[in-house]
Parts: sequence; C-alpha cells; structure tokens
Amino acid sequence: MAYHLHRLGISTTALTAAAGLHRVEALHIRNGRSELSVKDLGFLADALRVPLEALTRLLDDGERLDWDFYRVSGRHPAAVWANVRKHVRAAGMSNAAAAQLLGFKRPNIVRAFSGRPRHILYRPPGQTLAEAIGVGDAEVFLDGIAMADPHRSPRDE
Repeated sequence: MAYHLHRLGISTTALTAAAGLHRVEALHIRNGRSELSVKDLGFLADALRVPLEALTRLLDDGERLDWDFYRVSGRHPAAVWANVRKHVRAAGMSNAAAAQLLGFKRPNIVRAFSGRPRHILYRPPGQTLAEAIGVGDAEVFLDGIAMADPHRSPRDE
C-alpha cells in the first residue's frame, strides 16, 4: 500500500488529517511498516476518498521495479549518486548533460555527485540516463548497495 500512497501523492500529513491518525501511526502506514485489516483499509479508502482498489491492487512488474528502486535510492541516496557519478564519468558525459537527461539543474547534480544529494534518483530518469551512457538498466546504479530488509528504515534502528 505504501507504493499506492506514494503514487497518489498522499503524504503522512494528509493521512493524519483525513483519517484522524496519530502522526507516528500515519508515518508507519505511509512507509509500509504497518499491517492493516480489511476494515482498516476500507476506513482509509473512505477517509481519503479513493476507491479501495486504488490502495490494494497488486503492483505490475514495472511498478514493482520502480518502487524497489525508489526504496533503495531513498535510503541510500549518497551511495546511489556515487554510482551514477562513476558511470557518468566512465562514459565521458558532462554534469550538464547528465543533469539534462535526469531533469535536474546542473547545480543539483554537482551537489549530488559531491556526496550531498538533496534529491532521490527515481528509476524512470535513471533508466533514461543508463540507456544514454550504455550501461543497460538503471539498477546498475544500485550495485553494491545491500538492503537486508526492504521494509526496514534506518530510522527504525
């Protein structure tokens, strides 16, 4: 359900306001760390004014790839951007060209490449860049980044 909340643009604040949830509870739901009953799902769908299926349907293969990529990139942005930088440099591409392909301004790419990213790399623009520099799939930017438990956040520790 976390993917669907993300896809629909429903924030933790919106969950809190619409469903009257405590912020921590809403955050756990938003991050996919809470198991909800069918009754709870129905309540949330009604509170958010979305069809139940919009929150519960299975992800298709493309959505699953995008979501898995996003979760790793969101948890380890500096490591992901370091991998992007390595591949961009190896391909001889400039920061400006990489920024344009990714839909970022050049200063944001320079910042990300220097280890201080403000943005997460999403799979669709990452795929565009990967194809442009000839490295195959965007998942190459996740190489060497291990995720022991995809449902656990560093904030949980």
